Amino acid sequence: MSYYIVAKLMANHDNISEITTDLNILRTHTVNESGCIYFDIYHAADEPGVFYLWEAWHCEADLKRHYDASHTQAYFAKQHTRILSCQPISKLNA
Repeated sequence: MSYYIVAKLMANHDNISEITTDLNILRTHTVNESGCIYFDIYHAADEPGVFYLWEAWHCEADLKRHYDASHTQAYFAKQHTRILSCQPISKLNA
């Protein structure tokens, strides 16, 4: 069974272009991780400093490995954003 999360991020500064560039770099590396099913980033249309990450992993352990990956740690070190929420979610089956 897969592990899904949605995370809400808030910008720590006004340089949205720089944040967007670095989030896209993070995404490029993350989608190549062995446990990643998908990793999508959305920018809130009505809140310029808010981003949402929609993620699917093979299991929760894969997500935890992602947090320790060098590219994730490099993004965290820049302190561009802070995590407002990180919510595990599940698919609704019809």
